[in-house]
Amino acid sequence: MPELTGENISVSLRLVETELVRMPSFRASLEIAFLYPTGKMTYSSDGLWFGIEDWERLLISLESGDAHCEVSDLSYDVTLRFSGNTQRINVVIRLRRRMAGVGEGELNLHFGESYELRERALSFAKSVRHQYENLQ
Repeated sequence: MPELTGENISVSLRLVETELVRMPSFRASLEIAFLYPTGKMTYSSDGLWFGIEDWERLLISLESGDAHCEVSDLSYDVTLRFSGNTQRINVVIRLRRRMAGVGEGELNLHFGESYELRERALSFAKSVRHQYENLQ
């Protein structure tokens, strides 16, 4: 299972199924654990759909060292945002929740910034690609 880890956060993404006929996409199970001094916060979802074309654009951007790239699930509830340069990268995960009649909330989790994180982000994106290519 592809995993992206930082000093205080880990993200794992497991592909569940692919859809190639109507809209090339994959459904994934996402697990996020965020550690802080007084405890741990977790997020889990098994119904996120990502566009294969969106993931390919993310991978190309990471490989070329683009200053800013991101990928969101098809409902824009989860966004993985990468920014920086070829030397250092900053990773932010945005979680959004909408509820009819209640409103909407958003949580941004910040990974930090480093060269090693760029390499780990690229490896993570490639591992996800490998999973959906093997499910097809």
